[in-house]
Amino acid sequence: MGIAGEGHPERQALNPSARPWLPCPAPPGLGFDDEETKEDAVKDATCGFYVQALAEPSLDMAFPIEDPLTEFAGRVTTAAANAVEALITDVPISVHVLPEPRGWSIIIRVRAEDMAISDNLFLCTQKTIQQTTEQSGEACLLAFRTNPFRTKSKGFTSILVPLGDMSQACWDFLETGQCSRSRHCRWEHPVRKQRLCVLVKQLNEAALAEQVAK
Repeated sequence: MGIAGEGHPERQALNPSARPWLPCPAPPGLGFDDEETKEDAVKDATCGFYVQALAEPSLDMAFPIEDPLTEFAGRVTTAAANAVEALITDVPISVHVLPEPRGWSIIIRVRAEDMAISDNLFLCTQKTIQQTTEQSGEACLLAFRTNPFRTKSKGFTSILVPLGDMSQACWDFLETGQCSRSRHCRWEHPVRKQRLCVLVKQLNEAALAEQVAK
């Protein structure tokens, strides 16, 4: 993250040429692997947004969000999903951006034989999330100096927090995710946050082929 003065990140303008967040409805019946729960399946089918290189989203399908941090987190996850879409062009892949109660998720599906590209997908999404956040001046990844991405089964998570008044922020907490002063800290700790989650799961290729053929 860029530094200015008292160890504070530089405020940089957003890229005006960046693609706006333009979700489109997730197609039903993409297929789910055996390990996926019924709750995940319902979530994918009813709450997802499908990103596919074969068709551009409609420009009149903007999704209004009133909370600035939630809206920014949506832009960050969509930028990461678009980066995956641009990176992977030679194998079947589907990408869903899912709004969650506590944040946003990106569900990437590839065939079983293509699971070896998972590390590249994680590196791509992490780089995009970091760059988009750093360039904004609006928010930062919690523990951005030490461990902003936490590994979990099939993916990783990160926490996005607003910067607010940077002169009053507890930079120990923002940079490391911890503060030794606990309740006695005189600096501000973020109350609001958005959880970002990226997962790679198995794609049902037959279901994808049926969807593309329609």
